[in-house]
Amino acid sequence: MLLESCRRIIEEVEMIEERFTRRGKAPSGRLRVIAQIPSAYIAPVLRKFIVAFPEIELDMEWGTGAAGLIESGFDVAICPGLDTDSRLMSKHLGYSRICIAGAASYFERCGTPVTPQDLAHHVCLHLKDGGKLIRWPLGLGESDVGEPPVSMAVSMLGALVNLVECGSGIACLPEFAIERQLKDGSMRRVLGDHVSGSYQCVAVWPSSRHMATKIRAFVDFVANNLFSEAKGDEA
Repeated sequence: MLLESCRRIIEEVEMIEERFTRRGKAPSGRLRVIAQIPSAYIAPVLRKFIVAFPEIELDMEWGTGAAGLIESGFDVAICPGLDTDSRLMSKHLGYSRICIAGAASYFERCGTPVTPQDLAHHVCLHLKDGGKLIRWPLGLGESDVGEPPVSMAVSMLGALVNLVECGSGIACLPEFAIERQLKDGSMRRVLGDHVSGSYQCVAVWPSSRHMATKIRAFVDFVANNLFSEAKGDEA
């Protein structure tokens, strides 16, 4: 606790020093970012960012989020939830409702689950983070609801969306990632009365380095633009 408090104090001092030394200068330099959300969703925000901050060279990769962030040399990661690594700082970016969904073609072929217990007879596709499965928020007080079967587990949300979209099975997904498919009817929600919870998205960066102006510019921009619609719902 004391070490973490000292670390935060040092970072605050460095931020103040940088604010004075770089006053009047636009953020610049190479910024390495790794994201765990589908590229199709974040692409419009990235397009606006590089227009707003032309002096920043954005180096984007898609992977498994905060795991190995420091060792890999990335400046920022955009990923679900809060990492417990004390070496990381974080900023909440927004949230999206969670749903269980599948392709219309899958339900036509395999039937539609009506209760959580029905999932035992379905192909359930899972997302994992840091090697651990992300649990489906099922139950709502039903003590006899077991864990859904694991037919497949993947580490990237975009890959999971693609698998569900092509009819491979059903999955627990944030609604922002399948907004288009839900609107055009190619994918459908199921078990809505049995699901609660939200997908929390955060930006994380190593606490060992001070928050450079380029990192602050990127994190603040994404926070203000990525989940703007969801934030409106929250308010």
